[in-house]
Amino acid sequence: MSKPLPLCVDLDGTLVHTDMLLESFIRLLRQKFLYIFFIPFWLLKGKSCLKHKLAEKVSIDYGCLPYNQKLITYIEKEKKKGREIVLVTASDKIIAKGIATQLGLFDEVLASTDGLNLKGEKKADALVERYADKEFDYIGNETVDLAVWKHAATAISVNSSRSLRRVLSEFDKVEYIETDTEKSFFRSSIRALRPHQWAKNILVFVPLLLAHSYFDEAQVLSTLLAFISFCLCASAVYIFNDLMDLDADRRHPVKKNRPFAAGDLSILSGLLLSVLLLGLSAFLAFNISLGYALVFAVYFLTTTAYSLGLKSVALLDVFILAGLYTLRVLAGTFSADAQASFWLLAFSLFIFFSLAMLKRYSELYNLERRGKKRILVRGYSTDDKEILALLGVASGYISVLVMALYITTPEHMVAYRKPEFLWIVFPALLFWISRIWLLASRGQMNEDPVLFALKDVPSYFIALIAATGVVLAI
Repeated sequence: MSKPLPLCVDLDGTLVHTDMLLESFIRLLRQKFLYIFFIPFWLLKGKSCLKHKLAEKVSIDYGCLPYNQKLITYIEKEKKKGREIVLVTASDKIIAKGIATQLGLFDEVLASTDGLNLKGEKKADALVERYADKEFDYIGNETVDLAVWKHAATAISVNSSRSLRRVLSEFDKVEYIETDTEKSFFRSSIRALRPHQWAKNILVFVPLLLAHSYFDEAQVLSTLLAFISFCLCASAVYIFNDLMDLDADRRHPVKKNRPFAAGDLSILSGLLLSVLLLGLSAFLAFNISLGYALVFAVYFLTTTAYSLGLKSVALLDVFILAGLYTLRVLAGTFSADAQASFWLLAFSLFIFFSLAMLKRYSELYNLERRGKKRILVRGYSTDDKEILALLGVASGYISVLVMALYITTPEHMVAYRKPEFLWIVFPALLFWISRIWLLASRGQMNEDPVLFALKDVPSYFIALIAATGVVLAI
């Protein structure tokens, strides 16, 4: 009985639902940001040099990569038949060996080195030299693999497109492996934008409403453009943040299903989409007003710094989150050409500090419930839950106190026909803050309190009661 042919397996897009060069680039941004200025010089020496330098500089958690599990099962079955399994990839050898060690499936690894980019024809030449023409089977997934398939005994294509199948139909022996249900790029992109998070940007309308300028068409239009600008910018930042958090998201029981973590969207798509959204949002910002554009720039720079590392600094992260919410309100004062209110900004800072603390508390609670005690997450340990709750509840109650003082201030009372009705807002807000913290202490809170409020029916009733008080006061 003849020995079965070696089975050669591609990596990027085949064995993993991602591109390891871009994975390395993203980690360089997160782990060693200043090295990005060396990239042009590495690239001048060739793409293989770039791959090797990136692989040397970054640390990758190979255990949480988005592996093609069905393909791995297929490879395991072939290995049991006595076949030699070889990982053949254009990714750098450092990364290829790390993945091979993680999976424990491969007898040998052929990969790019500093000076050799093992892709296309070069990959084909390496396999022909090692095994001879038509003396190996090759698993790939894209057009560049055609150069290798021409020399393979069997061309095995994973999740191939219709256009690639048309080309492969001319080959003598072809096998198709469908491991994934077809996923819509459009739907995955919409998920990556997180449109449900746009609700947070309604805050830009608050200064317009408090100034009673809701019938001023120019100010309403300007504020609407500000809202759109913030939504586009927020989505751009969410995408960038997801790319920076790939490893953490892939280890998370829920976040692992996000489009980039799961490999439903490529890293390149994310980078391009983020730049496009940011460009559009900046264009709108500079067409609203200079003051608004400056606040917008501060918001973007702060949230980018948060994504790149400040999110891991305990306490500073929640101050930044609270500040980002408050910046939305401040931006609304410029878009509506309204006067910035000390009371409004103070209220915003305290209420959103409380919600940011609630978010961290819920994350730690869920972590502890999964049995992961004393693990540091973004600078916090599960032992910090109690102090975070104290700080969060106190800040929430202070925001209620600020509102009460605002209501009793004579210069603000004259802006309302019946200011006494504003007291309806006071107990409603106090009840809502107390309730969400009570639910959090019971483990019934989503890790994002804003998302929780959007799905929580009692929160809508409380908001309706508060809104009724404001309308009656006006």
